[in-house]
Amino acid sequence: LSCANCPVSCSKGYRDDVYTGGEIEGPEYETLCLLGSNIGLDDPDGIAALNYLCNQHGIDTISAGAVAGLVFDAVKRGLVEAEVFGFTPEMSLIQQAMHLLELICRREGVGEILANGSRAAAEFLHMEGEAPEVKGLDIAGYDPRATTGMSLAYQTSDRGACHLRSFPLGREFSGVLEPGDSTVGKAKFVSEQQNAKAAQEC
Repeated sequence: LSCANCPVSCSKGYRDDVYTGGEIEGPEYETLCLLGSNIGLDDPDGIAALNYLCNQHGIDTISAGAVAGLVFDAVKRGLVEAEVFGFTPEMSLIQQAMHLLELICRREGVGEILANGSRAAAEFLHMEGEAPEVKGLDIAGYDPRATTGMSLAYQTSDRGACHLRSFPLGREFSGVLEPGDSTVGKAKFVSEQQNAKAAQEC
């Protein structure tokens, strides 16, 4: 299923015979980005399984992926030992990710810290200032470096890096707003959309 005129079709069924053994909800765009490419995972079944795990525990896949990305980056850079997270050399990336998300979902061990989001995770991982967040909310799959509209929306949203309060990127792609680095009309659009969304969500 998808919103009108949208080619992404976020809501989709998925058959996973590898990890969960059945029909599950397929990962949405944000999940593919944050629990896929963000952590270096290109296995669709693995991403679907991580999505399923998060859904079963009521965990947001954007924040989970942001935290997981920081963890894997910290381990790769030697800032923190892999053993801190219970990773062993025999574990594949998907096994490490599943184990990490289980710790976060259950707030076990280091998961108690990581469950507080990427800002808290970055402090623990000696990566202060590197967390992909604004006002404590993790950045979604829309990179604000590619669009001044999304950058402005993230900076001025009451929630922080929220792609739901205003989404100028769609208007930039469609040609309603000028793309990329241009600032023409974007402040007005973002302000009006954020005000309208605030009214709608009341």
